[in-house]
Amino acid sequence: MRSRRIKSNARKLPATTRLLPQNAHDRQSTRLRLGNYVADIVPDQYDSGIVYQWIVQRAGSSQILSQGQEATLAEALACGHRWLERLARKHKGRAAIYESRPIAS
Repeated sequence: MRSRRIKSNARKLPATTRLLPQNAHDRQSTRLRLGNYVADIVPDQYDSGIVYQWIVQRAGSSQILSQGQEATLAEALACGHRWLERLARKHKGRAAIYESRPIAS
């Protein structure tokens, strides 16, 4: 499955779109952090199966720098990590930090 990426310098997520569906309590999200940037990987359940959404942002910002979806968690992690490396090249020598947490409902 090819990535669907949206690259935007001005797109922001309105607070109302950050509300999660009721079944979100049983899902796990993963956050990659490198320098001042984060990539969140979130699974979404559809009738056809699970799709892994990834969203790259500057830490503490609601501005979306890049986003996409992948068929597997591994592909989503790889895409998110590649974007973090592109954005954080000036922070050489720093390793990415991986976090996994329940998605709050």
